[in-house]
Amino acid sequence: MNPLKIFKLPLSFAGTNVFTINFKKLNKNTSDEIKPNDSRIKYLIKYNNISAIETEVIISLQEDPSIVIYKFKDKLIVLPKLEKHEILYERTIMSKTNEIYIVDFLNNHILLVKKCNMNKSKGYMKPLIIDPNLKHEDLHKFIAFDLESITDLDSLKNEGDQVYFDPIMILAYDFYNKQTYKKILRKNMNEKIVENISALSRNEKELQSRSERISLLKDFFIKFLNVKYHKFTFYAHNLANYDGILLMRSLLSLCEDLGLKLEPIIRDNKLISLKIKFGRTKDNRYRWYIIFHDSLLLLLSSLEKLSNTFLKDHPELQKIQNKEILDLLLYNKNRTKEDEHAMLSDIMTYSERDSVCLASIIAIFADIIFDKYKLNIHKYPTV
Repeated sequence: MNPLKIFKLPLSFAGTNVFTINFKKLNKNTSDEIKPNDSRIKYLIKYNNISAIETEVIISLQEDPSIVIYKFKDKLIVLPKLEKHEILYERTIMSKTNEIYIVDFLNNHILLVKKCNMNKSKGYMKPLIIDPNLKHEDLHKFIAFDLESITDLDSLKNEGDQVYFDPIMILAYDFYNKQTYKKILRKNMNEKIVENISALSRNEKELQSRSERISLLKDFFIKFLNVKYHKFTFYAHNLANYDGILLMRSLLSLCEDLGLKLEPIIRDNKLISLKIKFGRTKDNRYRWYIIFHDSLLLLLSSLEKLSNTFLKDHPELQKIQNKEILDLLLYNKNRTKEDEHAMLSDIMTYSERDSVCLASIIAIFADIIFDKYKLNIHKYPTV
């Protein structure tokens, strides 16, 4: 019995429900359904409502409910979606070897599979291991990037999370090689922002626009799938929310195109890290990888506060305080009054400073932890 194939379950219930089901008897000669008074094969399906987005399902024998056939949990993934019609949930099969599936509910597709032997696992936290071969220059092998998006907060007040966040540019700063990479994802800034996309929207223009953004992001990150970036960590501040979902969508598409392996870690509906393995060998192993972390999970404060603390002696590296740029990004009414090229240039400067600022903070923090504990912070996605 494959519960993923048999049961397409609702994800929340008002309390606990118990059902009895009869399975069909299948053999070479007959496929007659077992009658209700036939007790040869009867099961109980018990739904326990854990929370508004999580349900536990227990399948046991009707005659002896203590004999559990299958036990699993379904949890709705409520991270911001790229496509509003998506319904994704995480299904965990409770057994000796836990199997975790990310499932597309509407299309009935399994997107990701992860197995974990709970008998061998000693918990989420691994012991801190000091690497005797760690060099100080290894601490600088990271890249800070910033993805800028536009929206309209006036609409957000009325429409909530239905408002479309439109990515316009991405910029990355390679701290190790002191090199900047940038790419504009939106050429026409005066194009009206799309608002209030229906959950079942199939508008070709909207889908085409998002597809173009994904394609441009793929082109941006493909340059880093190079052996010289092996073990590099990519940081974005607050990656766990919208930016992370957009990033995961583009990287998933990139991995599908190039035959790479994407390994995300998601916990409590938050994106913790993303690892891309590349350089596949003949025996389907991968020689190299790059990994994406959320710097907010290491440095638990806003970039502005971190900048004022870590870079107080380096004002030239601090985050730019520019309310006009923020208004351009957050309010549609302000974008229609500005020259497109000047606006893009200003936002690019703002984004570049954010990336350099974040990279400088991470470098200082990495040095502090190394000097005190001899640890490499890039190996740990959270504080």
